[in-house]
Amino acid sequence: MKRFANWKYRIRWFAVLVMACVTSIALAGDLTVTWVNATQDTTGVALPTDGSAQALKSTLVSWGVCNADGTFPSVADTVTVLMPATTTKILALADGKWCVRARHQNNALVLSNWSATVSKVLATVVVKPKPPSAVAVP
Repeated sequence: MKRFANWKYRIRWFAVLVMACVTSIALAGDLTVTWVNATQDTTGVALPTDGSAQALKSTLVSWGVCNADGTFPSVADTVTVLMPATTTKILALADGKWCVRARHQNNALVLSNWSATVSKVLATVVVKPKPPSAVAVP
């Protein structure tokens, strides 16, 4: 019986250690990025939607932690979103000021210039727990 009790004790401590490790990672949250797809090329000609070389194929969305001066940093990651989507979600970002930018790619694999950089501050909100209840001294 003592061996079983010791085993239960070890499992409990292992669970406590796992929870401590998981909760120590500060993930502030997700970013939902939206945009409006271009309808014209740089010369003002309407973009076709028929699958030709000039038609839009995708939007590339890049993000990273903003530089101190608010400029776009080196890219942390990029996701390719296929047409006709106008939104994507960046998951599980850490605390910080995140910069995001996007650009289109057409079916001929020609890239547009980058959009203006936008940013958002993500911060973990830690809520105070309730105090223990039914505290007693038997």
